[in-house]
Amino acid sequence: MAAKRLYMEAFAPARLKALEPKLIDIANSLIDAFAARGSCDLVEDYAHPLPVLGVCSAIGVSGVSVDRMRKVSSDFGKDPSRRQEVIAELGGLVMGELMERRTNPKDDYLSRVANAELNGRKMDEGDLARFMVGFFTAGHETTSSTLSSLLFHTLSRPDLRERMTTDDTLMSAAIEETVRLNPPFQAFHRTTTTDVEVSGAVIPADSTVRLCYGAANRDPAVFEQPDQFDPERQAPGHLGFGAGRHLCAGAPLARLEIKTAFRTLLKRLPDIVLTQEKLDYSFSDGAFSAPLKCTASFSPANPV
Repeated sequence: MAAKRLYMEAFAPARLKALEPKLIDIANSLIDAFAARGSCDLVEDYAHPLPVLGVCSAIGVSGVSVDRMRKVSSDFGKDPSRRQEVIAELGGLVMGELMERRTNPKDDYLSRVANAELNGRKMDEGDLARFMVGFFTAGHETTSSTLSSLLFHTLSRPDLRERMTTDDTLMSAAIEETVRLNPPFQAFHRTTTTDVEVSGAVIPADSTVRLCYGAANRDPAVFEQPDQFDPERQAPGHLGFGAGRHLCAGAPLARLEIKTAFRTLLKRLPDIVLTQEKLDYSFSDGAFSAPLKCTASFSPANPV
């Protein structure tokens, strides 16, 4: 079995349908922690922890510290020279549960990973650690970044946010537009397999090419007023989730987490408003972008 096929099993429609009620509970529990204050940082208090808890719930991990997982997965993107060390540490956070699933498997995805055979053999601890990195880096940081950006772009527009609570088509379009305008990954490196001509320039086979998704998603030849957030624009698809064989395997989970987080927040705190006018981003490794903070205020509410 190929690794990507095993990844895809975690995001099968039936698994995601069963996950949605758990995501609502996760969102409500996070809101409970700040609802009575009347203010919050939506990045720190909501958008960062929710995808960690969502991914853990999706794959069956139960004993991981959210704060520790966030720090380790963030370190993966910040310091390329430490990536092997970080992979080992990140894998170590769930290795105990993986090994327990080998001895006592359950009816969950983590047991499937622990006992799966790739290329004719079970994965050793190093293989398992590298496999799990995909969930806790791409599956966490990217969703956190997109959710933060979406909240910033929509909470200041009462007409839009109200419609998004009931209109699934508009909700989906707003998520895609956020990924187009502020893709968490701005660029990737790929290797050409054959000679290819682009705009009159020939790129030889076996060349490393930097694909700047952030720039492509704002190409004025493709997108009218490309620097504007417009979820109702008529335009071809963006590249924020990748394309072809490199299409993001976790995109269905990310979309579900973002939709659930947005609607639960508006249901619990219907008068929430932003208290900052600009969203500042941090950039790591020349590729990953993430909002630093997104402050908001609302009428204090009691926990559910």
